[in-house]
Amino acid sequence: MQGRMWVDNQDFHWLKAEAEVLKPVSILGIAVRVLPGTHMELQMAPVSSSVWLVSRFTVAVKASLLWMSTEQASVTTWSGYRPAAAALADELAGQRP
Repeated sequence: MQGRMWVDNQDFHWLKAEAEVLKPVSILGIAVRVLPGTHMELQMAPVSSSVWLVSRFTVAVKASLLWMSTEQASVTTWSGYRPAAAALADELAGQRP
């Protein structure tokens, strides 16, 4: 695999990381192989002044399963992060009669 990482030059938090498969990688012996061209990207976002959490994960997988090749892509995003205490208080407030 080959990868790159971007880092914020003020806070030194990492902003984004990406990786690409350059050579086939075997998983589960010879049954599954992740093929070259598979690409992953993870992006971070500030939640508070000192906390950064995942905001987006993108993956495009090229794989072979036994004798069949497949390609799949997905994008997952996260947002609306809140401190656990505030989220719990909101949840409990909604459950009161």
